[in-house]
Amino acid sequence: MDKIVGMLKELILVMQFLVPGCVFLAVKDFVACTDRDENSTHYLVSCAAISYFFNLLTQSFSLPCLGELASELLYAACGGLILGLLLRSQWMENILKNWFKRGVTSNLSVSLLQFPANQAVLVQLTLKGQTGTLFGNLIEVLDPYASPILIVRGYCFFDSNGNPMQHRDYRGSDYRIAVTYADCSSFEYCVIPLEESAANAVNND
Repeated sequence: MDKIVGMLKELILVMQFLVPGCVFLAVKDFVACTDRDENSTHYLVSCAAISYFFNLLTQSFSLPCLGELASELLYAACGGLILGLLLRSQWMENILKNWFKRGVTSNLSVSLLQFPANQAVLVQLTLKGQTGTLFGNLIEVLDPYASPILIVRGYCFFDSNGNPMQHRDYRGSDYRIAVTYADCSSFEYCVIPLEESAANAVNND
């Protein structure tokens, strides 16, 4: 019995000094659309340091109705949510782009959804196993957090010589095609004012 009690105490100790940090980083990464640190040692050290911070916070501002560990987990989840929302905010995005020339999210499909409504996203991509390219206006990204599906309107397929394929040329129309991002061997995009996108879609050769 003493051995079991000792193991439970050690388990609670591990949870107290690791789990709050894991919760904080998991919530922050989910909300901010960032990838988890691939270095396991660095990740565990980060979890331990963050958990220690929330442990100190709980000692000063404990919630008696929840208990110490539950209070730490609640603070960690709320802290990760606040930081994630802060990193996804437009003013933070502007600061990072203007001052540090980078964005927050490491998810390209999520970044494509963040452009203002008065801008259009033109894409040029090559599908795996094909030599030609597809050009069109990206209007929507389905399931951007898991398996992104690109919805492209007014599209046209070009052969390996850069000539449009007549039977697959839908520029200037409302024809749409769905392309799974994982099926692309190459992907390029540019952002232009919305009023230029229609003319660009029609005149691009």
